[in-house]
Amino acid sequence: MQTQNVTQRHTLTQQKNSEAVKAIIARPDAILPRKQAAPLIGVSETTFWRLAEFDPSFPAKIRLSARRVGWRKSDLEDWLKSREVMA
Repeated sequence: MQTQNVTQRHTLTQQKNSEAVKAIIARPDAILPRKQAAPLIGVSETTFWRLAEFDPSFPAKIRLSARRVGWRKSDLEDWLKSREVMA
């Protein structure tokens, strides 16, 4: 019985956290870590890292702490738009 309650609380916590993350990501000024930024532009994390390291036109990362960086969602979207090919 206690295990079931713990599992239910864990599931509710995950749902609340997931909703909070979705709300943050929906903001245009959100700062995204690589794991969230890579799918936004449609590439793997490895390709995202290569772009960030070697493509001078790629948006600059923002240092959040000594070991954490992120990218502005709006900067990534603007970069992606600039890469569109006009027919």
